[in-house]
Amino acid sequence: VTFFEEKMMDITDEAELANRRDAHGMTITPTRRFLYQFDRIQNNAEVFDMGKVINDPNATLPMQAMAHAGTIDLTGSGFCVGEGAPFVNQDDEGYERNDDPAPDLVDISPDGQKLIVAFRGPHPVTVTHAALGSCPGFGVVTLDGDGSTGTLTHVFRTFLEDATGTKNLS
Repeated sequence: VTFFEEKMMDITDEAELANRRDAHGMTITPTRRFLYQFDRIQNNAEVFDMGKVINDPNATLPMQAMAHAGTIDLTGSGFCVGEGAPFVNQDDEGYERNDDPAPDLVDISPDGQKLIVAFRGPHPVTVTHAALGSCPGFGVVTLDGDGSTGTLTHVFRTFLEDATGTKNLS
C-alpha cells in the first residue's frame, strides 16, 4: 500500500538535486504507533501514524496522506557544524562548516522516547555518495509528547584522522 508520495522530479536537472530524497534508516515505536523514515539528503525524518494507514490498495493518496504525522528536522541545532580545515572530503577538497548530519541508520530506545541515529561523515569509506555528512558519529533525537515530533538534542562525534591528519575516517 502506498501511503506517502512526493512529487516526481527530473533527476537530470542540477537545480532539482537538492530536493532529492535518499531514504535510509527506519524504525517504529515499541507500540507500533509511529514509523520514522530518515532521509540523508533532506536531513530529516518523516513521521507516520501507522493507525491512520489505510490497508487498501484502492485508497487514494490524499486519503493515505493523512497518515503523515509530521517531519523532524535534524538541522539548526548547531550540533552538526562540520570540522573544517585542515580536513578534506572524499574528493580531497576542503569542505564547508555546514549543518549536514546525513542520517544513515536508526534505532529507538526501549522506552520509545529517543531515536539513536548514525550520522555519516565527510569521508565515507564506501563509494562516492551524494550524502556526505558534517558530523560523523551518532545523534539522539528526543521525542516530544506522543512521539510524533522531536528534536536533535545530542551529538556524539567519532573522530579518526588518517596518517596525514587531513581526513576524518570515522
